[in-house]
Amino acid sequence: MSIIKKIDKFNRKLLKSKKFWAIVILTKPIKYLIFGIILVKLFG
Repeated sequence: MSIIKKIDKFNRKLLKSKKFWAIVILTKPIKYLIFGIILVKLFG
């Protein structure tokens, strides 16, 4: 089994995983918040 197929299978499992999507949705705003704070410190 090739690495690409393994990754593809793994990705499909992740797509089906509701917990994975919950984490993605919850961590995105945190990333933007941290990025925003850094920008404010640099330019504010």
